Amino acid sequence: MKNFITNCFGVLFLFFLGFNEVVASSEVVESSDVEASSEAEASSVGLGDIYEVRLVVNSRGVNEEAQAELRANSEWESWVIDNDGWMSIMDARTGLPHRAWGSGVEVEGATLEMRHDAFVSQDLTAFGVVVESTANARFAHKMKVSSHERVFQSQIVEGYDVLLSQIQTKWKNDKLVMWGLDWWADAEVPEGEVMNDDEIFTSAIEGVPFSTTEVTWDGWGIL
Repeated sequence: MKNFITNCFGVLFLFFLGFNEVVASSEVVESSDVEASSEAEASSVGLGDIYEVRLVVNSRGVNEEAQAELRANSEWESWVIDNDGWMSIMDARTGLPHRAWGSGVEVEGATLEMRHDAFVSQDLTAFGVVVESTANARFAHKMKVSSHERVFQSQIVEGYDVLLSQIQTKWKNDKLVMWGLDWWADAEVPEGEVMNDDEIFTSAIEGVPFSTTEVTWDGWGIL
């Protein structure tokens, strides 16, 4: 009788041990199946590693129909007749070529400044540029790593710089190879009295519960 009871306990022990092994094995298989399924699913939709972190890439292309309409409504079609092969990317906000490029164009002038001024006054005025409303030119002369020279100008209205405005010309071997025109034809100084710095500051913080307006330097940081 004693041997019978001992044998029963032994059978039960082996049974439960085997059951646990089967359950554990089943769980491993199920987990593996899920991971394999996830990887297969990710691979099937072209995601690769589902845990990989990537930057979002903006792949929005250029709307060729809109670009063609902008070119047709500007002086570009007339300008490109005399400069065959040149291409441009138009800015929908200004209706003007944000960037135009092509084979080198000869422009009269003995110096870079003279060539830039001649191009602005002879060509870009057709696009609405007012020479009297341009700021002093800034020059980026040739560097060791570049064979190009650039000239930059901004637009001014009644002595104020127009934000986001820029005229740019790029030169190689004294020939024009690129130009850009960010010119705002409707830029104007708003009516009313222009406030001084103190008045602007007071107006900006009016109604805001500031305890102090002192600024302290805590060192550089990363945003």
